Amino acid sequence: MRARPGILLLLPLLFGLATAIVGWFSIEFATNAAARSYASRRLSAARQVLSDTQRDLDGAAGAYADLDGMFDFAISKNPDFARQQFTEQRLRNLDIDQIIVTDLRGNVLASRSVTAPGDPGGTRQYIPTPASALTGVTERGSTSGWSLSDQPVLIAARAIRPSGGGQASRGMVVVARAMDATRLDALNRSFDGRLVFLPKGDGGIADGTVRVDGWREVTAYTALSDETGQGGVLVRVEPRLNEARGGADLARNAMLATAIIGSMTATVVVAGVVRRAQARVEHMRADVLAMTTDAEAPLDRLVDYGDDSIGTLGAAVADSLRRMQDEARNQVQSAREATAGERLGEAIVRGMDEGVVLLRADGVCQVCNSAAAAAFGIDARSVIGDRFAMQRVLGPELLGQLTVLAAGEAPRPVPIDLEVNGRSLQLTAENFARTDRETPGLLVRVRDVTAIVEAEGLRRDLVSIVSHDLRTPLTVIASTIELMRDSRTPVAPPEDTRMLEMMDRNVERMQELIGDLLDSASLDAGQMQFDFDTIDLGALVREMAELHRPQAEARHMPLYVDVPVTTLFVRGDRRRLRQVLANLLGNAVKYADDGAQVWLRVLSGEGAARIEVINTGHPIAPADQVRIFEKFYRGEQSRRTSRGTGLGLAISRQIAEAHGGSLWLERSDAASNVFVMTVPVLV
Repeated sequence: MRARPGILLLLPLLFGLATAIVGWFSIEFATNAAARSYASRRLSAARQVLSDTQRDLDGAAGAYADLDGMFDFAISKNPDFARQQFTEQRLRNLDIDQIIVTDLRGNVLASRSVTAPGDPGGTRQYIPTPASALTGVTERGSTSGWSLSDQPVLIAARAIRPSGGGQASRGMVVVARAMDATRLDALNRSFDGRLVFLPKGDGGIADGTVRVDGWREVTAYTALSDETGQGGVLVRVEPRLNEARGGADLARNAMLATAIIGSMTATVVVAGVVRRAQARVEHMRADVLAMTTDAEAPLDRLVDYGDDSIGTLGAAVADSLRRMQDEARNQVQSAREATAGERLGEAIVRGMDEGVVLLRADGVCQVCNSAAAAAFGIDARSVIGDRFAMQRVLGPELLGQLTVLAAGEAPRPVPIDLEVNGRSLQLTAENFARTDRETPGLLVRVRDVTAIVEAEGLRRDLVSIVSHDLRTPLTVIASTIELMRDSRTPVAPPEDTRMLEMMDRNVERMQELIGDLLDSASLDAGQMQFDFDTIDLGALVREMAELHRPQAEARHMPLYVDVPVTTLFVRGDRRRLRQVLANLLGNAVKYADDGAQVWLRVLSGEGAARIEVINTGHPIAPADQVRIFEKFYRGEQSRRTSRGTGLGLAISRQIAEAHGGSLWLERSDAASNVFVMTVPVLV
């Protein structure tokens, strides 16, 4: 911990060093960019100077090419006369070192050179091959270029036109100017630098090349063509850099000095700040350690460290310590309450009539109350703490079913029925954990429903017996009513007819009620007989629609039927399927308003046919939707508009399930009520 202030002291130095390095490279980059731009500009200036020199010599060649007609005659008749025109003084006035006159074939007709140191007779040949300029003169009328042997030579040539008229050239005049030291000095002064003439192709340098190394070295290159138009000379441009180099060095040194001074100043400042902060942190550390003997005193001192970051840290530490103390007290209190709660919970679980078994995530039995032990016929003390006890009691298969039921993975989360030692048990399961950090275990509740099962059996038997015993007298009464109707005299009063019809309707209603009760009892007992056969489902649906169409038309309800073109065959009991469709269609017509619409639709799915019965009108109340398939339950609208038994939908669902399908209410809203039944189709 004590090494950290030293590391903090190094940060300003490292920052200053990084700043110096970044600044150095930035200045180098900027210096190179500026030097490159400067070199490009000086290259343009050098090209302008060389171009002006070339135009000047071309003008001198033109001065000779524009002599009068005597010169034209002298060229062809009297070469001596022509040579007399090439006086040395005239050449010096035009700044020419050599002049040559040739005919159109390049043959020399006259020539003259000025005298120079080392060549007192004026015999030096600056233009070794004057005919090389003939092509340019013939094509363009003039040409100029550079050559290089022991020194740079500028050459210009002009076509000689007759002064007396006509356009045909009679020859050409070629002049040369040797770029000696004096003339090069004049060029360098006009350029403000230094021009160095090099052989063409020296070092593979191309025209326009720029080379810079900061302001230490700045060079550029330009290629000069010879008198034939081809490249022959390369000029290196070296501008003067004294002022630019001095400014760049001054800026670099100033930057480095600023970075060094700034780094040292920051180091001193940070050292003082770190030392002061270290002292305050050490003081705070001593206060915190003092809590080992006095838990309350440091909290008062930690909040008095100023308003800066260290003071804020002290206040935060004090607040954290205070919360830790409060949390510790709360945890102690919670532990006490949890202990008391566990004892109370254990007492409640032991006294419950419902059996409770709690298995930990690893299978260890933690709780087994007396009711569960009595239901399974075991000793509770022998299974608590045993990892495999409940697996032996319940069996691996049943324990796996309970685990799936607790995880919510079962298709229908219903209790599991079990018979043990002649007792009927009902098991439910759910995941349970005492704390959020604990892996959930399995909580199994055991209900002894033996009395309920026996009572339900007695109820079914009673319903079956009563319904069966009532069917015989009702049959007799119905026969008697039919006999009375047939034996009635033509002059019988109308009241007798109304009474017989009322008696007939009530007997019919009683027979339907008894039939529903018997069907429900048979389905519950698993004793209903089904006569399965191959049935054309589309034909059956159309038949049932036609049977209910008069009832729908009587209430001004259009009945629509939608059946697939392909035939759907199912295996089922025709009478029972008719019973289900009659119940659904009857309810759709019965509980809809006059003028509503009814649909009977068959859809083909994967391995099953889907039958939809739809009617518009009032939706079923949400409370009724939950219980609409319960036996003897009648919704508010059913109780208000009819006298049904409340068994129709329950029986229909059991019949659909007996056929391997299902029946449910899919939707009920302001738009429509949709009941759906599915039946497996034959492949």
